[in-house]
Amino acid sequence: WISWALADPSVSSYYNNQEDLNAAFGKAVNDIDGSVASMVPAVLVSRNRDSLISNGRENINEDDSCVALFHGEQRQYKHVRDDRDSGQFANGEKNRFYLSPRLFHAHIANLPPSTKFFYRVGKVLLNNPSYSVNGTFRDTVFHFVTPPKTGEDMKSFESKPMMKLVVIGDIGQTLFSEHTRDSILTEMDDMDDVPPTLAMIVGDLSYADGAQDRWDIFGRKMEPLFSRLPLMVLPGNHEIELDMETHETFKAYRNRFIMPGNYSINNSIPATNIDPHNWQEYSVKLRYDGGASYYSVDVGLCHLIVLNTYDTNSEMVETVDKNGLRRIISLQQKFLEDDLVKVDRKVTPFLIVFMHGPFYNSNEAHHNEVATKSMKEWVEPILYRHKVDVVFAGHVHAYERNYGVKFERASVNSTIFITVGDGGNHELLYPHWLYPTPTYSAYRSGKHYGHGELEIFNKTHIRWVWKPNGEDLTDEPATLDSAWIQPLHLRESFTDKSLLSLSNFTLVFFFLLSIAAAMVITSFCTWKTSHRQAFDVIGEQDEFINVSNYANYDSYGNTEPLNDTSATMT
Repeated sequence: WISWALADPSVSSYYNNQEDLNAAFGKAVNDIDGSVASMVPAVLVSRNRDSLISNGRENINEDDSCVALFHGEQRQYKHVRDDRDSGQFANGEKNRFYLSPRLFHAHIANLPPSTKFFYRVGKVLLNNPSYSVNGTFRDTVFHFVTPPKTGEDMKSFESKPMMKLVVIGDIGQTLFSEHTRDSILTEMDDMDDVPPTLAMIVGDLSYADGAQDRWDIFGRKMEPLFSRLPLMVLPGNHEIELDMETHETFKAYRNRFIMPGNYSINNSIPATNIDPHNWQEYSVKLRYDGGASYYSVDVGLCHLIVLNTYDTNSEMVETVDKNGLRRIISLQQKFLEDDLVKVDRKVTPFLIVFMHGPFYNSNEAHHNEVATKSMKEWVEPILYRHKVDVVFAGHVHAYERNYGVKFERASVNSTIFITVGDGGNHELLYPHWLYPTPTYSAYRSGKHYGHGELEIFNKTHIRWVWKPNGEDLTDEPATLDSAWIQPLHLRESFTDKSLLSLSNFTLVFFFLLSIAAAMVITSFCTWKTSHRQAFDVIGEQDEFINVSNYANYDSYGNTEPLNDTSATMT
């Protein structure tokens, strides 16, 4: 999908009262359903930029067979701001009654993988194919590169990844947000590096907080990046935005973003249980099923799953499992279970889940929130049962990578939880942490804004890299934390076959003991030579331990790890 907005200069964004707003919205709906509907959103796409330009002007060469035309749909919504929801961006009655610009979405289909395309956005007469004459298109020619083919693998381990997935959380629209944006743009323009393939924002996008024009500002601010880097999003708590007239929620998010979800069940009902105390704990009853609320997609070697922490009142349905057991579960839970059953780990070996509220968090902020705790109760067992590799979250305005965690205990062969909430929003960073540090916490920092990247090398190795922004890293390396990750189902099978077998362990133990005895005898006879060799071996082991960061761990990983800032995990 390609999405864009078109503001009508003759139509105001804000109105003095609810009556004027309703009248303007009614007229807008009539325009969309009536004569204006003959002009529909359209996108022109071509592999050749010159195909979209003629005679040095920004006009389309319609005779070029390389140009494809895609029609789209348009939406518009109104919003009455809740004063409790708008914080520092409230401006009395001035920005309370809002009418959005025309929001256009066009589905772009059947494009080959790993290919660069150019495009222009605009609108055309629906019943007239002559888009060069009857179409109106924006002058700018944008471009993007399609992701690699699903299941595509490199034949051998290469020094550079085959694709990169950017993960951003709680980005907002501050100077720090712009630093995060520009850092990614710089990497995309680096000819010596593999550019990012896809971006995921794990909730809390614009921080409009009810002041709806800030969504428009956010779109313009982020256009340089997200007009060329394919974007996936999910709803965070700042996307809830209660409408005081209807008690509807997620209105801006639902209208502005189309994700690969199930739109046949796209539904939302008015919020209930909305007193101030419940807002603080996120125990408000909210329903947002289907659509861009939760969904999944295959990208290269990864199966990506998006969940909604704040779908707290999801519709309940009856299901019957393979053993005939009947259960009443939420639509979101049914989606997750059904989706994971269909995953083919031979095609997409990496299972990655995204949500907003973190299940494991050693920062002082955001504990005991009802929405997150409730979701954790039913999601966590499913993650472990299906051997999900990594879970990304935001919400906490800091960075933290955990070792594998299983029901509150560090576990080497379990799902890794990473919090990336340091995108740059106006609420600033959360620098305060809980002590003592939990044994499952591998690295944490509340000092820097930034983002992270998941580098996919092949079917057995991905690398996670945290990339703090450079504005305050003068005395520190550009990469402060990274980790190598293998698919959990491969890691676990290795452990099952070698480490957890008591008989194998016994054999290995006595075998190593006999070798040690022989080494002692040999070293006694040739002390000087063997002493030098032993020193070299110890040095090599120390270096490896610093890389793996599993020193001082028992078989369950429940003692303190080494405090190594460039730790990696295999």
